[in-house]
Amino acid sequence: MKMMMKMADGNMRRLLLLCVFCAFSVSFCNGACAEVDSDTEAVAGHSFKLGCISCKMRGEVDATATVDWLFRARGEADFVHIYSYDGEASSIIDERFQDRVEWHGSKNTLDLQDASVDLHNVTFNDSGVYRCIFNRILIYEHWEHPTITSKEVHLTVVAKATRGTASIVSEEDRSRRRGSAQSQRSGVSSDRVREQRQLRRCAGSRIAQVFPGRSSS
Repeated sequence: MKMMMKMADGNMRRLLLLCVFCAFSVSFCNGACAEVDSDTEAVAGHSFKLGCISCKMRGEVDATATVDWLFRARGEADFVHIYSYDGEASSIIDERFQDRVEWHGSKNTLDLQDASVDLHNVTFNDSGVYRCIFNRILIYEHWEHPTITSKEVHLTVVAKATRGTASIVSEEDRSRRRGSAQSQRSGVSSDRVREQRQLRRCAGSRIAQVFPGRSSS
């Protein structure tokens, strides 16, 4: 009987150690970044978050990144460039989205991993495919390695919120009101921004493969 109790106690200890190890491993490997798919149904007249997250494969490596959003309207064949963000400032390129796209991703860093944006005053013409492109440069001790990651969101705009989207719409509207009073500047140093932009120009040829016709400036 005592032997059985000792074996049970030993098994319990090993199980506890295994649980602690697993919890530590998940925390260490995933860090603070988790890739979550975007919602895909928006309601006309409301705000909607276009989600796009790209976690670095090696979190200990320093990196800088810039983000471009492209849009292909329903029934159209080609993507058009609508928005860009470089860690400090954003630019709305397509006039259809003027004053309607707002950065909702990583803040106070040039190492962008969350490239989500808020789309305000959604219309039925906003239905289509949205593509976000991370132009990331991994910075090692003696060299830099440029990479490109692309993700897509297939968005459908409906006239009325379903039960599943009602709570999402409410949260996005609240987020819009909170964000309207906040600055979009990250506060990073001007020297660091110039360095990041120089690295971006060096990777311009890689961007051209994904987004033909775009200049590297």
